[in-house]
Amino acid sequence: MVGRFLGPLAKHLEGVDLSNKMLEHAEQTGRYDALVQADLVEYLERLSEPFDLIVAADTLNYFGDLTDVMRLLIQSLRPGGYLLFTVEEGPLMGDDGYYLQPHVPATSWAVRSYAATHH
Repeated sequence: MVGRFLGPLAKHLEGVDLSNKMLEHAEQTGRYDALVQADLVEYLERLSEPFDLIVAADTLNYFGDLTDVMRLLIQSLRPGGYLLFTVEEGPLMGDDGYYLQPHVPATSWAVRSYAATHH
């Protein structure tokens, strides 16, 4: 539910969620220009126009392997666009042994490097 924060800053704000209840809550904020009930991967696969900014708030932890999801997210951005994401608090470790931890500026190169190789 980041619409209340991003809405005043956006020319166009679109929300995507599987949950009808979450979409109803988002609609009540009056901040969204469009709300779509869809699976994120399916939505991104049929996207016709790229975004300047994609925010995935507590979303990525519901996927297993993030390779395809990250690829689609990056491909859905305009050149120079930004992908911002949050994950739920807790010890999240993948099969490859990598941990998701709070942002530390010195480690942002890893995200940029991954994004650059999957753009």
